[in-house]
Amino acid sequence: LSDAPTMHPSPASSDGPSVQPTLQLSDAPTMNPSPASSHTLSTQPSMTKLSIPSGVTLLRDNSPCVFQVNPSNHPDRFKCLIEPTEISSDPGGHGNALTRVWGADNCNLDIRPTTWAWAGNMFIFESLDSLDVINACFGPNTLITNTPIPNGIVLKRDSSDCISQVNPSNHPDRFKCFIEQTAVSSLPGGYENNEVPLVGFEGCVIYVRPVTWSWEGNGFIFESSASLAAIKDCFVGGQLMKVAGAAQSDVFE
Repeated sequence: LSDAPTMHPSPASSDGPSVQPTLQLSDAPTMNPSPASSHTLSTQPSMTKLSIPSGVTLLRDNSPCVFQVNPSNHPDRFKCLIEPTEISSDPGGHGNALTRVWGADNCNLDIRPTTWAWAGNMFIFESLDSLDVINACFGPNTLITNTPIPNGIVLKRDSSDCISQVNPSNHPDRFKCFIEQTAVSSLPGGYENNEVPLVGFEGCVIYVRPVTWSWEGNGFIFESSASLAAIKDCFVGGQLMKVAGAAQSDVFE
């Protein structure tokens, strides 16, 4: 199918620094990380509003998150390994501002980030939640985002109708809604991903399993148990689709 993915896209290659930090954290580190000189790990907390940096993709690998206890070195914290992405040692330090991030099955957790992507594959943070809660929300292969929809993606429908895509020799049955041009995202990729409730026209809600949020920047492709008629009635032309619970707007011109 020329206008849609046929396989799980691979994460984009890193545009981050080519030099790795001089010290990497083990599963139970005995020393603080020493980031590259351009990103000094400050001991001072950041109180500014924090979000996942542009270029960093927090796509979990297939291992569980771990709890890191080393009172002589750092406060208790958590580490979740992620697929290789751009390196970020920001914000650095501990006790940073609370930041809400989203994980599996529309869950969200308030965390205090330490480093978003240490060595390009470690998301380290503080949280009052238990390790069980964190692993339930940030489980293996989960995409962690600032919202359930990746940063920079605006799901505003164009004027065309949504369509069903049936091609059993190539992919499971799915739907495609064209959207106005936005940032490109082939995430999460694959099929049978976690459900996300999207609100459309006059407050209707459709539960979708995203395949790609914005294929080529204008194609929202997803699986759903809803009928095509229900999807057309909810995701009407001009509608801004948002995750249930977010501030909602009606039809936009």
